Amino acid sequence: MTDTEPNKPTSSSSIPQMSEYIHLIVGGTPFLLDPDAVAKFNSSFLSTLLDPQSEFQKPQDGIFTVDADSECFSAFLHMVRYGSIPEPFNDEGKRQLFLDQADFWCIKPRVVEAFTAAK
Repeated sequence: MTDTEPNKPTSSSSIPQMSEYIHLIVGGTPFLLDPDAVAKFNSSFLSTLLDPQSEFQKPQDGIFTVDADSECFSAFLHMVRYGSIPEPFNDEGKRQLFLDQADFWCIKPRVVEAFTAAK
């Protein structure tokens, strides 16, 4: 094997170290987010939660626990990564839950914009 193989990273500096990942448990489901995903999420709630200067204290184990819907959170991450809202939340039945959770995470305008773009 050589250092010029196409699938082999040339530098470890572009790969986040485990200590740089954000550990969350949302609604009982663990999530491991890289800092770029958190930045793209652009949630004032999440930003405040993770800000060392905020009133929230970082848990000793480094894992933040949030009492919110994990399916919605996962769908928000999908929306951030791929620009679309996953199917189950696109139909009327779950739309209100999705909007309520978007309000909780302080990203409701972004979600409303995504719903509007999907029409």
